[in-house]
Amino acid sequence: MKIVAIVQARMGSSRFPGKVMKQIGGVPVIWHTLQRLKWVPELNEVVLATSHLKADDPVAAFAGREGIPVFRGSHEDVLERYYMAAKAHGADVILRITGDCPFIDIEVTSRTIRLFLDERPDYASNTLEGTFPKGTDSEVFSFSSLEKAYHKAVGQQEREHVTLYIYSNPTTFVCKGIRGERDLSYIRHCIDYERDYCFAKALFYHLAGENIFFSTEDVARAIEKYPWLLEINRSVEERPAR
Repeated sequence: MKIVAIVQARMGSSRFPGKVMKQIGGVPVIWHTLQRLKWVPELNEVVLATSHLKADDPVAAFAGREGIPVFRGSHEDVLERYYMAAKAHGADVILRITGDCPFIDIEVTSRTIRLFLDERPDYASNTLEGTFPKGTDSEVFSFSSLEKAYHKAVGQQEREHVTLYIYSNPTTFVCKGIRGERDLSYIRHCIDYERDYCFAKALFYHLAGENIFFSTEDVARAIEKYPWLLEINRSVEERPAR
């Protein structure tokens, strides 16, 4: 069984253009995402999936220099891009990660994969109950579920948001989730806006001295110690559901 992490990333963004190549700690946002995934023990391969647009050449080139395989596909039909990337890399199980989440939690991601492997649902995630910080999203699903979504999903939102068709059809797909020991959903370190980027840089500054791959619990302790950090991006709008 081959488990492949497919990281979607692009340079275009109406809210914060070029965000995945912005610097945190002297390296691009996408570097943090890709490097953390290398420490997830269940993964067999990490692939970056970006679009065929010339504007996305920089992120594709960077991943290539880091030794990460790159798949380039549809700009707007992200579901198709995922399906084709998974097919090209022979994935039996897919971990979906977005490249604007530099602080994904290695252990939380691993737990989500283990849930999928132990209970064999069609889809497993840490987002169904919303107890983890926004920016730690990990979704795991079978290739057969992705293939079914690829052929059945027709709406624009379903094509843009890869897993929407799957978790919106619980009578068709068995969905399982993990939850945190406490609700940390008030913490937001995904990067959708410039204020999110400022928060991520501040968080990294306070935590990276001990371990650049700090955990969700490390983040929670930093927030407890420096509660003013939350004010940096408290007022940003929520992004659409996955």
